Amino acid sequence: MASLAVIGVITSVAGTVYGAIQSAQQASFQAEIADRNAQAARFQAEAEESRYRRDAARQMGRTRAAFGAAGTTLSGSALDVLADQAMELEENALLIRHGGFVRSTEQQLRASSFRSQVGPTILGGSLQAAGGLASGLNQAGFSFGSNASIGAFA
Repeated sequence: MASLAVIGVITSVAGTVYGAIQSAQQASFQAEIADRNAQAARFQAEAEESRYRRDAARQMGRTRAAFGAAGTTLSGSALDVLADQAMELEENALLIRHGGFVRSTEQQLRASSFRSQVGPTILGGSLQAAGGLASGLNQAGFSFGSNASIGAFA
């Protein structure tokens, strides 16, 4: 009867270890996904910023053309309008870049968080398995100590 108890204990311990390994692998997988999302956020922001800068250059060209068509020279208030427009367009481009940086950083932090779970998950599962092994063997009649006999084998 003790051998059935030992088999049960070993099966339980194996299940605990397997569960810890699966949890660690899941955390590693989630970290990889977050890393890829961080990279995608950077690429997306770069592409969006590039597109915005092209549109901004066209907009600045239209403004200059409108001043030229009206016979306005690019001096004084017309130059101030163009400078203000250029500053606003540049600010918006930098905000797009910053937004991508923030999204990328958030994903990098998520990846780091998932990676930090791997070691403790394995350690916790191993300690739980060891505790379960000791407890189960004790319940199966195995004794531990200096004068202990080995339960079923005594």
